[in-house]
Amino acid sequence: CFFSAHWAGMLGYEQHELAPRLETFWELVHPDDRLGFAPQLNDHLEGKIPYFEVELRMRNRSGDWVWVYDQGRIVRYNREGQPTLLAGVHININERKQAERDLAEREAFFRSLYEDSPLGIFICDADGLIWQANNRAYQVLGYPRDKLAGTLLERLGTEPGIMDGVKQAQEQTHQVYKVERPLQHKSGRVIWANLMFSLLLDADGDMRYI
Repeated sequence: CFFSAHWAGMLGYEQHELAPRLETFWELVHPDDRLGFAPQLNDHLEGKIPYFEVELRMRNRSGDWVWVYDQGRIVRYNREGQPTLLAGVHININERKQAERDLAEREAFFRSLYEDSPLGIFICDADGLIWQANNRAYQVLGYPRDKLAGTLLERLGTEPGIMDGVKQAQEQTHQVYKVERPLQHKSGRVIWANLMFSLLLDADGDMRYI
């Protein structure tokens, strides 16, 4: 077993500080990640897969866990056909993993604002086809969860003209338009609603969602 100076340095060690044995590697791997990696490594050693590839956490000199991308394969066999040498690469992916965690937290935060909002919110495509709606929107209109997806926003009104708000929003520099319109509850009764249309644009500035 051999650990390069770069490999050791990635974890904050000098090369001579890590005993050149397989047990050293396993001792540094997070216990939860050992369970996922060991079967894949065994499959490679048994010739079932051409190489192993995994993302796992390894403990550095400070005791912190560092995310590492690990890929390798057998490069030497003995006369009996048994593997005698594995070679691979380890790449520090800590920054990417942190970015993924940050993104997931932001998505969860905004999802919570959306779902728990006291205002009914619809997200539609450019034609007004409802893509999704939050809990409050379903409560206001009396529909079971997910029964509005795939419905045209125009059909929720008791009179035509709901989508006129989109045209008005497109003409406004701030891209928000407010209008009062009667909507029909699932029970058939009419609900007057203060509708606010806001355009969600793509990277090219074109309308993607309403």
